[in-house]
Amino acid sequence: MILISENPLSPISSILRNSEKIVLEDIGAGKGNLSTVNLVRFNSIERDLVVKMSLKEQSKILASPITLERFKIMHNTEVSVYKILENYPESNILRPKVYDMKEMTYLNGKVDAGHITMEMIECCQPISVMENLTVNQVTEVVIQVARFHALGYNLSKEEKSTIPIHLIDTWFVELFCEKNMSLFIKLLSNGFAELVGENLMKKSIAAFVQIFESENLEKLNNDCEFERVLCHGDVWPPNLLFAKEQESSCLKFKALCDFQTSNFGNPAQDLTRLFCSTLSGSDRRTNTRKLLELYYQELSNHCSPSFSVEMLEKEYAKFLPFAAAVICVPTPIRAIMQIRETVDENEKSTVY
Repeated sequence: MILISENPLSPISSILRNSEKIVLEDIGAGKGNLSTVNLVRFNSIERDLVVKMSLKEQSKILASPITLERFKIMHNTEVSVYKILENYPESNILRPKVYDMKEMTYLNGKVDAGHITMEMIECCQPISVMENLTVNQVTEVVIQVARFHALGYNLSKEEKSTIPIHLIDTWFVELFCEKNMSLFIKLLSNGFAELVGENLMKKSIAAFVQIFESENLEKLNNDCEFERVLCHGDVWPPNLLFAKEQESSCLKFKALCDFQTSNFGNPAQDLTRLFCSTLSGSDRRTNTRKLLELYYQELSNHCSPSFSVEMLEKEYAKFLPFAAAVICVPTPIRAIMQIRETVDENEKSTVY
């Protein structure tokens, strides 16, 4: 039996690629639509690993399909980030150990799917965006986000070239294009108008439409008055790995994952997404300044920031509506779809 080396990306990769594999569980189901994530048993080694694979065909879950080119950009960005993290172990950024990676290629209509094979972090507790974390739990994540942002200041020109600077004005423009927004609006109106009232629903939809107008997204992406940092791009509960401690049963932050939307951008994009998706409204409003100061202090421990806390606070306010909208539009829609699937299954059981 061959033990996995604790050194990620070691020669073990050739053993993994040639090993017989058994898919044990689809652990990515319901958590995203940009890749597949499976728990896989490799017959030639002693433990099960997580295998994340890029998709081989366009995703048609939305009115406007997600293209193979977009899948390629995202998967290969994540591969680049893991390579960078391996080159800078002193950054002390919590993330899964990676043992094998392959970029996705898409040329002349031919697709060669990429993959990332990584450790399975035990005893992970799924965190829903519907739940609230404590301020102390979010503090642990803020420290890791600050270290990740600081890493961008230390990269070589060649390393920086592997990470996009356009995310909000590309991916989010595609995601919230006119066709998709029409679908989102229809689903939100049908599912929540009765619950929140027609007038509030109309006001909310009007605000969402304005936030996601392409020119506003382009301005948000490009109007950065200081040096860009290495952003994660999708800091919210599905990408935060917490595990229960055996003695206390308290949740302990274990790792950041899913770096496919990483980009060089405004630090506020990560901080607003994190605070909006994990804290209660009252905790967020009460602790924003304290958490921004904590972030800045940790960032300053690893680099010389090109901005002040006051500048960051201003950028935070600018990004806050966008971060809230990114959560408020897709999350209820996913809930609606899950309810419909449950209803459909119940109807089937009564018929058959």
